[in-house]
Amino acid sequence: MQQISQFFAAMPLPFSYLKIPLENEPRTSYKNKLYYHVEHKVITSLTREAFFHCGLHLTTGENWIVSWGRQLEPEQYRQVKSYQKINHFVGAYFIGRKDELHKRMRELKENGFNVDFYPESYLLYDDFNTLVNAWMNHKIWIIKPPAMSRGRGIKLYQSDTLPPDEEGLLVQEYISKPLIIGERKFDIRIYVFVPSIMPLRVYIHKNGLAKFCTHKYNEHGSYDDSRAHLTNFSLNKEDLNFNRCSNGQNEEISDSKWSLDFLMEYLKNERHCDTEKMMKDIERICIATLISSSNLLRPIQRRYESHRTMSYELYGFDILFDQNLHAYLMEVNISPSLSGADSELDQSIKFPVNLDVLRLAKIVKPDMREIKQYNPYISLDIFNQHYSESITPERRKAIENGRINPWDDPVFADFVIIREYIDEQNAPSGFRLIYPLHETADNYKECFGKTMCYEDIVFYQWIKMDSEKQLRVFKSKLGVYASHINPIKEEIMKYRENEKKINNEEQERLVADGKTNNSNFTHLITTEIHVSQTVNQKPKERCKSVPIQPRKSMFDFFV
Repeated sequence: MQQISQFFAAMPLPFSYLKIPLENEPRTSYKNKLYYHVEHKVITSLTREAFFHCGLHLTTGENWIVSWGRQLEPEQYRQVKSYQKINHFVGAYFIGRKDELHKRMRELKENGFNVDFYPESYLLYDDFNTLVNAWMNHKIWIIKPPAMSRGRGIKLYQSDTLPPDEEGLLVQEYISKPLIIGERKFDIRIYVFVPSIMPLRVYIHKNGLAKFCTHKYNEHGSYDDSRAHLTNFSLNKEDLNFNRCSNGQNEEISDSKWSLDFLMEYLKNERHCDTEKMMKDIERICIATLISSSNLLRPIQRRYESHRTMSYELYGFDILFDQNLHAYLMEVNISPSLSGADSELDQSIKFPVNLDVLRLAKIVKPDMREIKQYNPYISLDIFNQHYSESITPERRKAIENGRINPWDDPVFADFVIIREYIDEQNAPSGFRLIYPLHETADNYKECFGKTMCYEDIVFYQWIKMDSEKQLRVFKSKLGVYASHINPIKEEIMKYRENEKKINNEEQERLVADGKTNNSNFTHLITTEIHVSQTVNQKPKERCKSVPIQPRKSMFDFFV
């Protein structure tokens, strides 16, 4: 991969990404302020601190480059600009809601994938008759509302009572023999990042949490004690038995939260568990689940998101192991808590996750020149246009139908896909790619059903090559990439020259009219990008005079 990285380094992108500092590095600052936006005011103080560490400032205006908070309404995605990043995919609820997650598991099963990690489950009313027939098969069932968090509304039912009949409830087999530590039940919070679903790339973070119940677990005891059966932090944190790690480093077995590292070290050394297999099982759950949701996300993204790299997502997967070390998926959170307010342990785990998410999101830095551009992201726009135009409808159809291998005759977009992956691999991060990998990608082909898209196929075929073949392809075909990079640079140069000409003409006109002087005009054209709010002419009106014709987006073929 090093040689391929060198190939790309010799042909730098016409734009650059923000440099996101590590947690132990100095705060980044910019001469021209850069902004982030918070949707519905949903953000923790630790995430605010992460944005501040990156040199970003909060704004309520529209000149932000990255957004955080609750998911936008689908129509709002249509208004997002090419350079703006959203921290949720449109349609993220396809696995974030418990009823929708159940449907994804059912679809995986129908596609032939073994979903042995999903407890026996029934969705009301659709599965009510089947549930009635299975009701006596298990002593205890757990009942979950479809769209509530923090353990709210969850109840345990014994099979000697009647099953619930409320529409929308998810009824699941209760895992009555969980893995126990110190007589306490626990589950594991895993942070999983998806920077793209076209193609799908899945990363897992080295940081994670084990969340313990505060009351002792007894399989034959009372099922009314929620703090013995539910691991939710919000439910257990006020209990007198809740123990916080004192300084984030000296963890103890009696603590109510453990780091993932501390948990795996304990299980390996004290319980002689095969922790490598446990992590592989967790990865399998995360990958299959995310593929199942991406099958539905792609057509919605094409419909509402005008730019392929607009959005990204951080997921919180909650995993439970039984006493035989069989892993079960409990739920998927599309807004996992990144608060560090509870303890130093939370801060030490979640602050790096915050920064690593922003780093792998690849936030594009505005292009500030001596003459400030009316469109400071013109380089990105032209680059994206070349990407879209390089994939013809005929080629997309041929690739998706399996008639040709994309790497027999690659186009510019194919190399861009690989470059994005290379950039992520070269970024310092606690995230590790788990899908697709050369050794395991074939294990998940069933999860796609018949919905593998062009970008997935391009990346999959690339990953399946050995390193020597990858290098041969690059050496023989990289001219295709170069043949676009140079024209892109020329188009950008022409844009800037035209812009300079327009600026000069405007300056001459204003001076002739006696409405300004040179120093004032110089100030006008050298202020930061958000200064456009203070001048009479709106930015979009000023851009109308620039002769750059909009090109057809690849997404136009699917709307």
